[in-house]
Amino acid sequence: LQWDGVVIASPTKNHQQHMALYNDIPCFVEKPISHNLNGVFEVIQHRPVMVGTNLRFHSCVKKARQWLTEGLIGKPLWASFCIAQHNTKYTDPVVLNWGAHECDLALYLLGPATVTAAAGNDQIFDMCLLHEYGVPSTIHGDYVTDPEIRISKIIGDKGSITMDLANRTAWMTIQGQKWPTLFNDDNKSWDQDYRDEITTFIDLIDGKPVPHAATGQDGLNTLELILEAKRIAGIQ
Repeated sequence: LQWDGVVIASPTKNHQQHMALYNDIPCFVEKPISHNLNGVFEVIQHRPVMVGTNLRFHSCVKKARQWLTEGLIGKPLWASFCIAQHNTKYTDPVVLNWGAHECDLALYLLGPATVTAAAGNDQIFDMCLLHEYGVPSTIHGDYVTDPEIRISKIIGDKGSITMDLANRTAWMTIQGQKWPTLFNDDNKSWDQDYRDEITTFIDLIDGKPVPHAATGQDGLNTLELILEAKRIAGIQ
């Protein structure tokens, strides 16, 4: 058979092994890219790899990135990213599961970072990052909160951006303006995010530019933060 691309959606502990089976063709791998660093760098070299961090395709994230790129809130000063949702179906600890999304989102919007503090357990986890240019951010994830909270904030020296991802709404508040700039997602569906994501993977296979997709290196960068946070928190 001639394979154009492969989708890896097996349990996290099998990702690296399964990517290695198809080491010479484009690969879409579910987040997180792996559960440890063993062999990950080797399997993301020499071929296109895309990681399934679908928040990059959420319209509110796209709008927030646009506002940031245009400098509308000025220089970012601090940020917080929260995913709190009662969930019993996941076997991965929350820092590996939700952390792969929210860490990638923090890096995508604010740039490279290092872990400065972390604490928690398999069900509830908090970590602190320090991004380039000295911007701190916090990430919270848990499997115990009901109803769901998925809100991220970025505070700048001229205003702030808030993303309510669960309700697919974002707003920007600028100093001196009476009313915030409101963005409502007319789509109102995570399904479209997934369709956009897999369409982007097809573009990757076809050799087209995919500037907003999470690359294999992006997935590795996120995994390194997660594993360092686990180490600091004393979680195996």
